[in-house]
Amino acid sequence: MGNVQETWRERREQILRAAMNVLVNDGASSLTIRSVAKAAGVDPALIYHYFSSKADLLQEVTYIPMTLEAELTDPSRDLMWKLSVFDEPMAALWLTALMICMADTRQRASEQFGHLLDLLLPNGDRAKRTMVIGLLFERYLLRATACEDSALRRYAELVEAV
Repeated sequence: MGNVQETWRERREQILRAAMNVLVNDGASSLTIRSVAKAAGVDPALIYHYFSSKADLLQEVTYIPMTLEAELTDPSRDLMWKLSVFDEPMAALWLTALMICMADTRQRASEQFGHLLDLLLPNGDRAKRTMVIGLLFERYLLRATACEDSALRRYAELVEAV
């Protein structure tokens, strides 16, 4: 059995994952403390032990996970590699939840999405950013299956060429 800090961290991550799942499956307007508690399999009162309010929980959901930020800040990695990071289920879930927050609530999500674009395209101009935004929304929010690896690679090459 892990120590208290590990257990606390694991429970907090469980609640954040549940909140992301509620956002992705039902939208921001359906996210309530009760719906997150049900998805996490915990008592609603326990959520308040980790987050002071629904707004606090939503804000935490939008923060770029530290492990993801560390991967995306590697200057030796190209755009294709950085975009492939979102093939990992938790990264894809976080990105989709972030985009839903941005579309539904416009809370802190817009700032975090801008930060994500800075990580993906540190020297990107508006045209490149617009192309990547379109790709991210198509692939993760609309779940377009046409945007598979070969298409993604070509898309990344086009963005780099602009």
